[in-house]
Amino acid sequence: MIRDKSKVKKLSEDIIVLIREKFRFQSGIIYCLSRHECEILCAQLAEYEVRCDFYHARMSDAARKDVQLKWMRNEVHIIIATIAFGMGINKGDVRFVIHTTLPKSLENYA
Repeated sequence: MIRDKSKVKKLSEDIIVLIREKFRFQSGIIYCLSRHECEILCAQLAEYEVRCDFYHARMSDAARKDVQLKWMRNEVHIIIATIAFGMGINKGDVRFVIHTTLPKSLENYA
């Protein structure tokens, strides 16, 4: 299920408030249900000058590696990803994880 654009826009506004109030310039992960939602949310957060990028399975291996490297180097503060992201991640300064939808199983919570 993909939210309609107005719901995603409201979600992005809520996330912006949270980031500005509690996690400004800090490293985090936002998990979305679909690749499309990752891309839309990333574009909306970027409008607010949030340094973010998206990560999902339809990207080339090189593009995924590039995004992950930028995140590990803190060139990007927030990764917006499907649950495919996160396996084997070892980044000690992650300060928040947001799930935009409920995962289908408890094992998917990071």
